[in-house]
Amino acid sequence: MNYRRLFAVLILLCGCAIDLYGQQDSSAMHLSVDDVVITARRSIVSVPDTRGNVSINMEALKGIPRLGGAVDVIRLLQYTPGVATTQEGNTSLYVRGGDAGQSIMLLNGAPLYSPSHLLGFFSVLNTPHLSGLTLYKSGIPARYGSSTSSITELRTHSYIPERIGVEANLGIIESDIAIKLPVGERCALFATARRSYASWLIQKLVRGTAIKYGFGDYGVGGVADLGRVGRLSFNTHFNKDSATADVYIYNSKCDLQWWNALGTVSLDTAIGDNVELCNTLYASIYDNTMQPYIASQHFSMSAGVDDVGFRSNAKIDLHSVQLEVGADCMWRGVTPQTLDLGVGSRDDSVL
Repeated sequence: MNYRRLFAVLILLCGCAIDLYGQQDSSAMHLSVDDVVITARRSIVSVPDTRGNVSINMEALKGIPRLGGAVDVIRLLQYTPGVATTQEGNTSLYVRGGDAGQSIMLLNGAPLYSPSHLLGFFSVLNTPHLSGLTLYKSGIPARYGSSTSSITELRTHSYIPERIGVEANLGIIESDIAIKLPVGERCALFATARRSYASWLIQKLVRGTAIKYGFGDYGVGGVADLGRVGRLSFNTHFNKDSATADVYIYNSKCDLQWWNALGTVSLDTAIGDNVELCNTLYASIYDNTMQPYIASQHFSMSAGVDDVGFRSNAKIDLHSVQLEVGADCMWRGVTPQTLDLGVGSRDDSVL
């Protein structure tokens, strides 16, 4: 009889414990909080206009992901509407069905040919050296008359900084540095350099073939305030790719080099309050040379484009109407791909 009472008391206690545990658990499941407001600042990288043309905010580029340690503005343009690529990793622009050769790239008004490294994986542009970029996909201004698909207008710095500035990036494949140097109160110099060290990575990935590859980009610019005469600015750009492949089992070797050299000088003058005159003198050179060595046979194939031009542009503000008139004179020399036999041997040096 006592065992029955003890068993009943134990059952009652277990039931009360389970009930208390359920009450505690149910009370813990309910949580009452005040209103939660989440805010964030959006960094506007690209700003399209009513015609679909895109302008890039160069300061906002610092917050986007970097490829190999550097921000590539041309790769960013590939993510804008109407722009596509033929393959992953290619920096060429195919705008609204057009071919890559129908898209012209201008650096301070001078044409920049084949603006890519590593067979299209990197562009030749040092982002810290640029102050702005605009991609014209429709409604292209008449001053860019020779374009079929698009115009990419690149602009370098034209202001005078207050203090010295240094910016550097260290990446897996390449590293770069940019310097801003004020010279007095009315002059400034800008310099950028980028150098790759990709040969060791290529040799690890490609077995059985000794491949050396390197590229470099260099730019120097300046601006001077001449008072009433106007603002004088200049800019130079040079980039070079050099590759060498040795196939020992066939006693063969191939050298490939391509490079760009570009220079511009501009004078911006304000005539009164309503007229702004800009005169630009520019020159651009592109060269591509391939030299295969097969046994004792040596060949050389080269091609290039040389441009020299002068552009004068005037903007007239009539309050309700804005006019733009100008003239463009250019000489262009094109060297098609030619084959030369019996050239001398070269060393294995790579840029």
